[in-house]
Amino acid sequence: MKNRFHLQIRVLSLLLVTILIVPLSGCFGGKPVQPPASQAGMDYYNALTQREQLLYYTLQRTVAAFDEQSGRIGGNYGQGEWQDVIDAFTADRPDVFYVDFSQSRLELSDKFTRIDVAYTALLQPPDTIKFTGGYTRADYMSQSAGVLAHQLSTYAAPYLSDIDKQAAPAQDQGADDAQYVLARAIHDTLTARLTRQLGGASASQGAPTQQDDTIYGAFKDGVATGLGYAEAYKYLLQQRGGNCLVVLGDADGAPQAWDAQVIGGYAYYTDVFADDIYVPALGQALNSHAYLLLGADDMGLDHTPSALSAGVLGGLATGVGAPPYNWYQANGLYISAGDSTALAALFTEMYNVNNLSGLSVEIQKDPSVDEAALTDLAVNAILAAKDGGGCAGLREQCVIYPVNSARNIYLLTLAMT
Repeated sequence: MKNRFHLQIRVLSLLLVTILIVPLSGCFGGKPVQPPASQAGMDYYNALTQREQLLYYTLQRTVAAFDEQSGRIGGNYGQGEWQDVIDAFTADRPDVFYVDFSQSRLELSDKFTRIDVAYTALLQPPDTIKFTGGYTRADYMSQSAGVLAHQLSTYAAPYLSDIDKQAAPAQDQGADDAQYVLARAIHDTLTARLTRQLGGASASQGAPTQQDDTIYGAFKDGVATGLGYAEAYKYLLQQRGGNCLVVLGDADGAPQAWDAQVIGGYAYYTDVFADDIYVPALGQALNSHAYLLLGADDMGLDHTPSALSAGVLGGLATGVGAPPYNWYQANGLYISAGDSTALAALFTEMYNVNNLSGLSVEIQKDPSVDEAALTDLAVNAILAAKDGGGCAGLREQCVIYPVNSARNIYLLTLAMT
């Protein structure tokens, strides 16, 4: 009897310990949560700590059920961990654009953590909706999310149509070349169709909204922040069979987002937002290519990924040395020292094709060519185009505007008589 009594005590003690431990390992709806060590396509999730993965996974399941509060998670989480999870979820899941992380919160107690999830007004039911007969707010929001997904595909369709037209000539090229052309087509479509949200700096814009950070806002309204541009690039690339990472960090000391993808074993970086610029010298917008498919060193001149993004980028497969692709070289827009022939041919083509009062082209000069030498090259090229190319209407002058002098990117503007 004594041994049986002690055995019963021991079993009850083990049960009590188990009951106490289960909540500390996380639970969802009263059931233990066991987050997977990795999830396919979730690069940021896979880079998180185990604690952060539990928080992310709980958020993921809560949002999938359209609940507004998660189950309990054992222990307390700090704001740094919560921010990592927000950043990771945002970068991994641009398609979940209806969560308002500016209003979502962690609810902390002595032993547990809950997530209070806020959804945007896009999902919120009107006050006139009555939830009866088992029909819940979550049911309404789930149906609304389906409608929004359909709307998103409709809003994105013109973008994809433009991309397909631009990428069509590359269908018969090698796989790598086709990927370069696709990246440029997505980049150029976004710079042509989107307007940068600059925090109300433009008189036509109000203060940035949560929707400006999302693909839904980008495609629906045509206005986006840097994050909106980066997520739109990722979405469009995925729609055409590719994939990339949204990189979070700083550009020239300001918060920014851009994209990273692998082509031919090399990592390339693209910041579409930075290329959608306004040129005072022209009085108009310029769809630049200064930040299209750069190598890590070039992008690192003024872009710094966050610690979280840097950890994710460390897993990209990269070749040895600098990436082989340069958009300016690939398109005959790279100017070498002492070579005005290529520039003259470019001016001749511009003259014959456009024949406008103002002709502009963006070029990249070799680092050995200073601005004075570039001016001389441009003037010599104009003279050659006038004499041998039939461009008699060109003036012997060229306005040179530094688009990105750190990368030797300049805008050359010609004029006609």
